[in-house]
Amino acid sequence: ILKRVLLRAPDGIPDLTTVTALVRDAYRGYIERMGREPAPMLDDYAALIGAQRVRVAGEAAHPELVVGVLVAWPDGDDLYVDNVAVSTTLQGSGIGKVLLNDAEWQAHVKGRSCIRLYTNEAMTENLAYYPRRGFVETRRSVDNGYRRVHFAKVVTPPPVAATPTTIVDDGTFRVTEWRFPPGGATGFHRHGHDYVVVPMTTGDLEIVSATGTVRSPLAAGVAYSRHRGIEHDVRNPNPFEFVFVEVEHLD
Repeated sequence: ILKRVLLRAPDGIPDLTTVTALVRDAYRGYIERMGREPAPMLDDYAALIGAQRVRVAGEAAHPELVVGVLVAWPDGDDLYVDNVAVSTTLQGSGIGKVLLNDAEWQAHVKGRSCIRLYTNEAMTENLAYYPRRGFVETRRSVDNGYRRVHFAKVVTPPPVAATPTTIVDDGTFRVTEWRFPPGGATGFHRHGHDYVVVPMTTGDLEIVSATGTVRSPLAAGVAYSRHRGIEHDVRNPNPFEFVFVEVEHLD
């Protein structure tokens, strides 16, 4: 399922009705267990969407079909995750992992070193799930009658930066040479243009995105193309410098 999921902050505004319906459906099963509606069912999603705190996951083939919702925002030195909701028909399929990977991506982008979240004591599935995802229980509390279990996860510091050098920028094309020292990375970014990459070195690169990390073997001189809108970090896991040339088609 992970390869079929696209995590996005859509161009425009996430649909309020769709987000609200998915969240209410995702948490409806806990009402009887808790004796009341879980807090995420009561949140003001119009305000959260307006504050750009909501990202949605959709199927790659049909991105308009929302299958998951992530609500998160910076809070001091941390990234606070307020809600991770997955369509009831797809729970257990890996979409929660995609959403939490995106939270880590946001933490890197926003320069936060820790992710914080909580769940309810009655949500026993989450009490086992979050430690498997690297979270550590930090405390328990009772807030507005909700018995909450708080978790935190330290985000690995970003690696040393790769060095870009612009070779051509004529309004139609931008050509950039990227040099990666061992362990170097571009940092998380979103491509605003279609582009072609021409490796000048043979070796592997790690591509880190909201759906996880993949290792991509590349050969010098063997080019590939991608479309705009891709969000990722590119890292050099090799013990040697890696170089490629990126050609962007500007609009």
